[in-house]
Amino acid sequence: MDSVTQAALGAVVGEAVAGRRIGNRALLLGAVAGTLPDLDLLASFFVGDVERFTGHRALTHSLVAAPFAAWLLAAFCARFLPRAGLARRQWLHLLLWCFVTHIVVDLCTVYGTQILYPLSDHPFALSSLFIIDPFYTLPLLAAIAWMLMVRRAPGTRRRATRAALALSTAYLVAGLALKVHAGQVFADALAARGVEHRGIKTMNMPFNIVLWRALAVTDDGHWQGWYSVLSPGAPPVLEKTPAHPERASLDALAADSPGLARLIDFSHGYYFYEERDDGVDWIDLRMGTGGVYSFRFRVAEREGEREGGGLLPASPVRRRPIQRPPLSTVWTELQSRLLAR
Repeated sequence: MDSVTQAALGAVVGEAVAGRRIGNRALLLGAVAGTLPDLDLLASFFVGDVERFTGHRALTHSLVAAPFAAWLLAAFCARFLPRAGLARRQWLHLLLWCFVTHIVVDLCTVYGTQILYPLSDHPFALSSLFIIDPFYTLPLLAAIAWMLMVRRAPGTRRRATRAALALSTAYLVAGLALKVHAGQVFADALAARGVEHRGIKTMNMPFNIVLWRALAVTDDGHWQGWYSVLSPGAPPVLEKTPAHPERASLDALAADSPGLARLIDFSHGYYFYEERDDGVDWIDLRMGTGGVYSFRFRVAEREGEREGGGLLPASPVRRRPIQRPPLSTVWTELQSRLLAR
């Protein structure tokens, strides 16, 4: 999730754990603790493009490592931050709960969170919450604002904390339930067309949990679908994109390219290849819309004329999106798809 959301969630969790003892300082400490797991982004300055993409949300987002990290940091904070007013055990509770809630919320997004690292580097993703969703964040921010205004009313602060956590959690649960529903709708629609696929990936569209997008990879390409739970009687819109004619040869390059192999594994198989200039780009289908995808990597070069020469493996290099249309254009395109039934 975005840093504002993680800070707001951490602040409310900090209030729930230590607010009665240290007041508004709990909001500040919780906000800081809630964003600490994302410090792994600093490592991106020292690693390559593939490692930067697939290494985020690893050690610092692991439910295995979180208790150890919280225990070490609690000892450090109790010793060097005595003015905070928390004993070591209280520090441990605050840090652990902030870390765990951060990880759980990130797990709900589509990016992939390595919650079992270092036991496994498999990126888990529930794909039921967009990385920025104001409907999830606003109750948390409203509770923080209210607590800052009524700092001498502990009973009111507790009610605001519980209400914010209840609303945000209910939103997560609702997102999961709607995802399951949308996934079944897409599965039924593909089955009605006789499409044989390798699995369906369902994820919500930006900023909400009522508009859903689905991916289904087949032997000869991939299908994309769009569906609104506000129109339950209307079938989803489905579109097919043919596979790159040399997909098998491009996939075979992964045997000699650890970078490409890691990209394929990280995407759970939801990717495609696109011919661009004098080479071929690998694109993660899960993150993007309107034909513009957030993560593309040059993985092969052409030997000779464009689309005429053989494929030469290249160390994957991140390429920026070819174009980034305005958000209004994306929403207009989505609306036209959903209404063209």
